[in-house]
Amino acid sequence: MTRRWFGAKSANIKKHEIEIHLKYSFGGELVHLLMIEVTFQTSNSDTYLLPLSFRMREDFEPEGLIANLDVNGNKGWLVDALHVPVIREGLFRNVQENLKLDVGAGTLDMERGSALTWKPGEELVSRLLNAEQSNSTIVFNDKYYLKIYRKLYRGLNPDFEVSRFLSEKQVSTILPPIADR
Repeated sequence: MTRRWFGAKSANIKKHEIEIHLKYSFGGELVHLLMIEVTFQTSNSDTYLLPLSFRMREDFEPEGLIANLDVNGNKGWLVDALHVPVIREGLFRNVQENLKLDVGAGTLDMERGSALTWKPGEELVSRLLNAEQSNSTIVFNDKYYLKIYRKLYRGLNPDFEVSRFLSEKQVSTILPPIADR
């Protein structure tokens, strides 16, 4: 794998398989949330989140392109869904609304942090940071950051828990407050 968020670029991969496939739908957009288990030659494994979208129009950032597809005569592109601005903005609005979605195998809970003061109806502009990191960070209106954890952990993610604690305690001299969960 060569995506910048994949942390084990130099490791020898024995196999990879889809562990969980959830469908997330909003505003006419469909996102396939894949949790992919990557097993290495050492027999250790990691699980990664890969949100995918099939696009029939070029409304995505080119670096998100994974493959050209023809699905039942419908030509389009398979892309990393975080490279589609309308999907990023829909995700932000769902966090703003504390949305809970039934995704078949459970519930996807989106919880707004106390620092999020965006008002529905305000213009919303998003961009994906290109920093070399093991997650994906979306910036909204140059004010809010939404971190998507690509490497998943069973149980609580320590990076998320530390950020949330510091943000809610308003330790802003170290870390800007988070507005999402």
